[in-house]
Amino acid sequence: MTDVYSVLDVGAEKICCLIAAREPGRTLTVIGSGHTRSEGFDNGVVTDMYALPTAIRQAVRRAEEMADGRITQVIATLPCARPTSSHQELPPFQVNGGRISEQSFSEMRLDNPNDDDSGASKIVHALPVSYELDGSRVADPVDMVGNLLRINVHLVHAERSVGWNLETCLADAQIEVKALVFPALAAGLAVMTEEERRIGSVVVDIGASRTSLGIFHENALVYTWACAGGGDYFTRDLARGLGVSLQEATRIKKFHASTVLGDGLGPVSVQPHEADTEDERVEIPAEAVNQIVASRAKAMFEELADVLAGSGFPQEMGGVVVLTGGGSQIRGLADAASKVLARRVRLGQPEGVPGLPDALRKPEFAVLVGLLRYAEDPPREFLSRALPPRAGGFRAAFRWLRENF
Repeated sequence: MTDVYSVLDVGAEKICCLIAAREPGRTLTVIGSGHTRSEGFDNGVVTDMYALPTAIRQAVRRAEEMADGRITQVIATLPCARPTSSHQELPPFQVNGGRISEQSFSEMRLDNPNDDDSGASKIVHALPVSYELDGSRVADPVDMVGNLLRINVHLVHAERSVGWNLETCLADAQIEVKALVFPALAAGLAVMTEEERRIGSVVVDIGASRTSLGIFHENALVYTWACAGGGDYFTRDLARGLGVSLQEATRIKKFHASTVLGDGLGPVSVQPHEADTEDERVEIPAEAVNQIVASRAKAMFEELADVLAGSGFPQEMGGVVVLTGGGSQIRGLADAASKVLARRVRLGQPEGVPGLPDALRKPEFAVLVGLLRYAEDPPREFLSRALPPRAGGFRAAFRWLRENF
């Protein structure tokens, strides 16, 4: 039986949909992809309940046309500008000498995901951090025999309205949400090695208008943080500092920007904001561009340094920082981060999906590819709505499978 997976990444700059299939004994293969310019979404929140469903439908339709099929449900990114993290021990589970199975965990889920009596906030992830069986810590208790199981989980909290608004827009686009995934969790699955996630590392996904951070340890996401603002900060700073339009600032950032002062082959030709034609372009020193970018990068990573310092995790747990996302591709950004954070920093691009087209092996698609990895092999969660671990694909999502396979 062929397994089919469909995922959707809603961002401020673009909306992307992927459809992948895996036949028994074969690797996962992307059979459909589509993207469109984002409308009605910015800074991690829905801003237009009418424009966003139309944009989502366009991206999904393009993926469906390539896959020659129709999807009805997706795993999507959680649009959350300000999530919070907490840790909680679940009520002890009495095994009474029996064998622990995946089914055992169904009795330990959080049935009420509300954070408070008002229902304003919601727990969107309840990810296991550690297991203790009969007083001894174990990596994974499945298939073990014991008496008392204790589980510590990492809870990711978000405003209920944020997820509700996205699910409503998807419903208007005739798409059901199978699960919402925090961007840093998806990015970590796509760009970090299993060894990095095990020994303790940080992933930072710099999107167009949102930056998400996650700390992994023992292959588990143990801390999350996000804020509004990402690559657009560099664009706006360049527009203001150089007196150019946002469109021109985007071009300058893409082709000329660097955090390294003195980097650049010569003057940069720009079109001032007040200029009417291309003939009115002027030249400015590359140093002026780099100074603006370097200042913004320093401020960004100083904020991240404060976040890591206040996360409650020791310095050695975040020894490796992996930058990814479309906003991470400015020249010299990893070096700038390393200087401020005093940690080893590298750039990350999506890996781990053998059938992934080369066009998607870019940092701006890290979250999208991470969603695909989440869909194919979901981590164990302790929410009543969570996907069953290591479940099959979304067979019901693809109507044509019944006809062609």
